[in-house]
Amino acid sequence: MGISLAAVGYFQLQDMTSPLIIGLCIFITSFQFTAGPIAWMYAAEVAVDTALGFCVLGLFISLLEKAITIEFIVHSFLGPHGMFFILSGITLLGAVFIVLFVKETAGLTDK
Repeated sequence: MGISLAAVGYFQLQDMTSPLIIGLCIFITSFQFTAGPIAWMYAAEVAVDTALGFCVLGLFISLLEKAITIEFIVHSFLGPHGMFFILSGITLLGAVFIVLFVKETAGLTDK
């Protein structure tokens, strides 16, 4: 997913409209079938009720942070292509975090 965001940033930088739209569609589709719903499902699988509330709060706060800051990034000196490069880097960091810290839950009981 991070690669498709970096490609979208490159296409935006080069003013290539058709590949940009195709790249965005690839990113949105891959996000919806992979990482998009996983954080919500993982939290529900591994957390008890109280902890799940904090997990959902954290997820909504991260969504709020993105909604507030994206417009400022797009209108800054970085521009739209810079926004895509930043989001690509954040996605890469998130992937490294998941590989290192998120454990498999298949076959585990609630205890």
